[in-house]
Amino acid sequence: MHDKNQEFVYLIEDDLETRNSLKACCQQAGYQVHCFDSAEQFLAAEPHQRPCCAVVDIRLSGGITGIALQSELKRRSISVPTIVISGYADVRTAVNCMRLGATTLLEKPIPPSDLLNAISDAIERDKVRHVISEHVHKLQSSLNQLTGRELEVLDSLLAGKLNKQIALELDVSQRTIEVDRSRILKKFNAANAAELAVKATELKMLKGLNCRFDPAEASPTGSALAMLQRSVGAN
Repeated sequence: MHDKNQEFVYLIEDDLETRNSLKACCQQAGYQVHCFDSAEQFLAAEPHQRPCCAVVDIRLSGGITGIALQSELKRRSISVPTIVISGYADVRTAVNCMRLGATTLLEKPIPPSDLLNAISDAIERDKVRHVISEHVHKLQSSLNQLTGRELEVLDSLLAGKLNKQIALELDVSQRTIEVDRSRILKKFNAANAAELAVKATELKMLKGLNCRFDPAEASPTGSALAMLQRSVGAN
């Protein structure tokens, strides 16, 4: 059983009565609750305690509304699962919220069970995202360790080429390619080429889960990463 005392809810609500009611509900369920009466206050605090979620009123008074807050979080690459709450939400508003990454939209008055279920789902999503991000970071670190020639060798290995063929194409000895191959496997902590392909599969799956990672920005490893993806996609 997990400890909710180590799970955080960021409550952004400008109405004091509603804020206190939601806070009490979350605290009774065992969550750590941090309250903010404006989006600006929440952004200034830059909370980083994990796992977490944010419960945001869509019609916050002041400069930044609930929807605008979602846009700003996305612009800053701050990944916080967001539950949007509203006294009234039409279809267009709901679509906009989901497009910006909200996990769900709840209409006031909110039954406590609905709120707590939404929070539980959002926090579980945050846990999964953290695991995904950590694993992608590990794969990226492995790619970043490769030299320029090792990247070329990696591309060729994932294309199914043999050491001898790679050596001819790169105009080096077969022994040099064998050394490069050994170093690549070591940097990826892979026992063999098959395990390296498994890591490529993992990467493709993680990217499919919408992890925040752009291979094009991973210079100078973008080419090898693209090959990793293509090798899996061809299967």
